[in-house]
Amino acid sequence: MQGDAARRSESGDDAPLPLSSQLDLLLVAALLNFSAAGAIATLGFWLPQIGQQSLGFSLGDIGRLLAPLYFVGIGLAYIVSHVSDRRQSRYPIVAGCSVGTAAIIAVSTSLGTTVTAFVLLVIASLVARCMGGVFMAAISEDMTGRIAAKGLGIVMISAAIGMFCGNWVFGVLRDVSDGFGAGLGALMVLMTVACLCALYLERRRARSQKWHFRPPDVD
Repeated sequence: MQGDAARRSESGDDAPLPLSSQLDLLLVAALLNFSAAGAIATLGFWLPQIGQQSLGFSLGDIGRLLAPLYFVGIGLAYIVSHVSDRRQSRYPIVAGCSVGTAAIIAVSTSLGTTVTAFVLLVIASLVARCMGGVFMAAISEDMTGRIAAKGLGIVMISAAIGMFCGNWVFGVLRDVSDGFGAGLGALMVLMTVACLCALYLERRRARSQKWHFRPPDVD
């Protein structure tokens, strides 16, 4: 068990933590979800267009390629979630998925308009989706007291805003640059921001554990 709720239970203090003590948690978590959800939804939405316009695939070809890979993604997400349940902290997994997604998109972009590049984008989408459940589990454990329901609501709303903004910005960049490279670069930036946010939350968790540590009573 981890998070502020666990630390309060171990210390014997059941009083809810004030909003001010968790404000940074709320803001960074919202930014992380905004960035990650925006990148994930945008990549998933534009993948068919990328395959159709850049490679000349038919929608049927794209469907036959994506369908089995997304079934593989279900298994991958389960494995990642299972691993996170066995770890003391989930945030490093979130950071790893984020930076991994950004790196795969970067490699794909460097390959130009090839089938391999398109497959790498699909893999990047699957890797990114693995972090969703892990992140929500981590943030649910850390948000407690007066901020619990309101905080999670704000984090979820930030994801919806990120999805809208991500698709809009990607579309604008597509029109301006007459290609998908600029939009994919923006997605790399979003996933990098998500990684930095996850690392901050991990550092915050470790620091909070240190502050809340109390040596056992000696009889």
